Amino acid sequence: MKNILCLITCIIGLTSCRAQTPIVSRDSQIQGKSEGTYFKDLNNEFDKFVGIWVYSNGGTTFTIQLLKKEMVYDGSEYYFDELFGEYNYSQNGTEIINTLPSLSQSPNNFDIRNIGGGHIITNENYPECNDCSSNERRVMLYFNDPEREYLTTKMVLRYDTNSSNPEKMTVTIFESSSSMLPYEGAPDENRVPYGEYEMIKQ
Repeated sequence: MKNILCLITCIIGLTSCRAQTPIVSRDSQIQGKSEGTYFKDLNNEFDKFVGIWVYSNGGTTFTIQLLKKEMVYDGSEYYFDELFGEYNYSQNGTEIINTLPSLSQSPNNFDIRNIGGGHIITNENYPECNDCSSNERRVMLYFNDPEREYLTTKMVLRYDTNSSNPEKMTVTIFESSSSMLPYEGAPDENRVPYGEYEMIKQ
């Protein structure tokens, strides 16, 4: 009986702590927020990016699969809603890189994903978006090549609000900062080339 009462007290305590977790919009500034703050995708802006997206041009095929995960602990102070994913890139029928299988092999291990994050940016942020509307918002994620983890690469997702059947988005992959190459002659770009990709939702 004593153990049952102890268990009930612990559950009530945990529920109470979670209920007191401050919830703010995902694009809020971290500065000044209390420990345990939850940066939530309040307007479900991430939802439209969830799914499988394909770019195809000539002999090049680039596939991305994105998932949304809620209330991901950052390991130190805060919780965030995040997008995570993996990808496949092929040229002329030859597979260059394929990280998609890891989604089924370890679906809940978000620490090993090669795509992830959820930083919401506007058209003033780099990379610039000259044809974005004044209130348009994009999402920036990290983009990792598992054989070239020394490279610092980002990707920006821009949802095409003018296309509904099929849905489209533009993905921009770019080097976000200079990287220290591990040895002379080491590759200085990902196996997926930097640039823009117009992708169609499957």
